[in-house]
Amino acid sequence: MQHLTLSIALLPILAVVATLITRFIGRIAPVPLPAIEIVLGVIAGPAVLGLIQPNEMISVLSELGGAFLFLLAGTEIDVRAITGRPLRRAAGAWVISFAVLFALGSVAAGAAVAPVVAIALSSTAVGMLLPILKDAGDLGSPFATSVVANGAVGEFLPLIMMSLLLSGRTLSTSLLVLVIFAVIAVFLLWLANRIPHARLHRFIRETQHTSSQFALRLVIMIMGVLIALDLLLGIDTLLGAFTAGMVLRVLLSDAPHEDAAFVESKLQGIGFGLLVPIFFINAGLGFDLQALFASPILLLITVSSTLALFVVRGLPGMLTAARGSSARSRFALAAYTGTALPIIVAASTLAVSQQIIGSGLAAALIGGGLLSVIIGPVVGATLHKAQGQTSTGGQRGDAASASRDEDPGDTPFVTTLG
Repeated sequence: MQHLTLSIALLPILAVVATLITRFIGRIAPVPLPAIEIVLGVIAGPAVLGLIQPNEMISVLSELGGAFLFLLAGTEIDVRAITGRPLRRAAGAWVISFAVLFALGSVAAGAAVAPVVAIALSSTAVGMLLPILKDAGDLGSPFATSVVANGAVGEFLPLIMMSLLLSGRTLSTSLLVLVIFAVIAVFLLWLANRIPHARLHRFIRETQHTSSQFALRLVIMIMGVLIALDLLLGIDTLLGAFTAGMVLRVLLSDAPHEDAAFVESKLQGIGFGLLVPIFFINAGLGFDLQALFASPILLLITVSSTLALFVVRGLPGMLTAARGSSARSRFALAAYTGTALPIIVAASTLAVSQQIIGSGLAAALIGGGLLSVIIGPVVGATLHKAQGQTSTGGQRGDAASASRDEDPGDTPFVTTLG
């Protein structure tokens, strides 16, 4: 009971402290907030101070936080904005990364562990990259479109593979179950696109400042139904949450900007203000720091994981660069594409719970992800900023190159839901 009381007090304190630390460090380098939250979880958890012990309450809140994280990630993906060349090349780049990582994982750790390694290290943390691109004023550029294409594929396809390869069932059964879910998800997306939106938007507007909060209730209903479907089918619940975000994106695609922004801000308030920090702090609580530092091999895996993210995942992502992009811009894209953490946390946690990997290997993989979110955005932003400074008269910049060689798929990405 004492540990539970202390957890209730310390979790929000850690969330606030993480924000303040990120704000301070942000003056030097753009380190994403989740990295700080995981580090604080490690410090406050059993590995260091032992102030917070993992418990059922934190576990439940963490699962909700993960669901909201991927719900919000789904709302940020406008498939229509990245269709065509960027999406095709991003998918091809991901397949290359996954195949190479699977092969390396099989040789280094065995066939049982290979899927975990490939899924974790083939991901891209698009939700962490969008705020950086937005702050830099890059959203809407061909460069941002390439980043988002890699991020969309790097979030969605690893979730698919988690449900396919880490479900504990035979591959044929998992594939059949996934097809059933895909059919239902496609139907929901089609239905969300076909139903009249004007009346829905009007009702959302009429209730957004009342106690009914219809928009939020609708979103949570959609997410709840899809997560329940995941549980019924025995696949990863994060896939349902991500799909719910995509459904919401379709429902609000033609809503007035202020209405869509209002719904988005409400969801972000619940997610990033309450639940998502607990998801990352809980990852820190379970971080096996002792095993990591007790084994030189695990430390080597941590460094190797970071290198794999930037080399095996990041370099193929350069295939999505706009035509005519400079080498500096392409390497900036590789640095962003190799930035990953949420999927690594989710896949590692699931694999530990199924006893596929130990807590030490999970710590090594998450440690690699932590290094990537510290290094990737700094390197990517520095290279891209330098590229912008060397562009003169629009003749050497990516935007100019894209306008000369524009592809039907190279359309701007819109950051809001509207």
